[in-house]
Amino acid sequence: MLEGFGEALADREYYLPLPSVADPGPRFVPGEVPPGLRGSAQGIWTVWGSPRTEPAEQGWKIHVSARLDRAQHVLDTVAGICFSEGVPFKHLSARLFFLFLHHKHASRAQAGKFCAVYPPDTATARRLLERLRDALDGEEGPYVLTDRRFRDSRTVHYRYGSFDGARSRLRADGTREGLVRDGSGREVVDARLPVFHLPEGITDPFVEREEQPHTGPILIRDYEVTRAVRLSNAGGTYQARDRRTGRTVFLKEARAHNGLVFDGTDARQRLRHEYDVLRELHAAAPEWARSRWSTSRSGSTTSSSPSTSRGSRW
Repeated sequence: MLEGFGEALADREYYLPLPSVADPGPRFVPGEVPPGLRGSAQGIWTVWGSPRTEPAEQGWKIHVSARLDRAQHVLDTVAGICFSEGVPFKHLSARLFFLFLHHKHASRAQAGKFCAVYPPDTATARRLLERLRDALDGEEGPYVLTDRRFRDSRTVHYRYGSFDGARSRLRADGTREGLVRDGSGREVVDARLPVFHLPEGITDPFVEREEQPHTGPILIRDYEVTRAVRLSNAGGTYQARDRRTGRTVFLKEARAHNGLVFDGTDARQRLRHEYDVLRELHAAAPEWARSRWSTSRSGSTTSSSPSTSRGSRW
């Protein structure tokens, strides 16, 4: 994340913590809340506990993503299931905080998360994953890069880690890093990488067989990626080789429902606009734009030119 990015949004004149912003826009609140239960603010999040469940220190946490225009519906669904199960959860509190966490300059290790659920044990986690998957069938949301998607869901993700900083240690620079116990009971860093990662000795109980890491060349249609130029929350820009011609090309990736800017447009919408502009430029002045442009079947737009690249410049 760009240093000071969040603090720069809170006030026009001063650097302030983002949660202190005067107007974060429309608030997200569950439509139905059990009597006597109240949410509490925790930074940009609203936290809902449960008197029926003792909070665990670590385990399988569930993250649910959402499109901005479907966020309230997703929250109502998640909250209803968590309240009925008596499981603690939290969600982003307001529209500005959603845009911040999904912004093109946001942290790739946090982006995509809208709701976080903290099951007390593996059996409860499995039941919640199944219920959330079924209840949110047909919904789409950004991919949470730190997590693994649950089966065929487009919104329900999970990872193993510390629950809300229950265990941490102080770094030399004054910040704290989360800790988690691995399969042998040793404390290790709860690494929040933009890729699914398990502590040593912990296995995934929600898949029939563990996925093997990718080996060999990375192919996007006829293009073989040779180097990542830059990665961001919006996607990536890559150097690649066109296998048909041997030519070096430049590819741009746009992550669906992510890389937002403050008008609510996402990376894919902006890249499609760029694609349309370049096509019009090519038609008007083909001598200025001799590269070929194509749209992938998945909806992401890629461009190729006699240049380089993987990782977004946004």
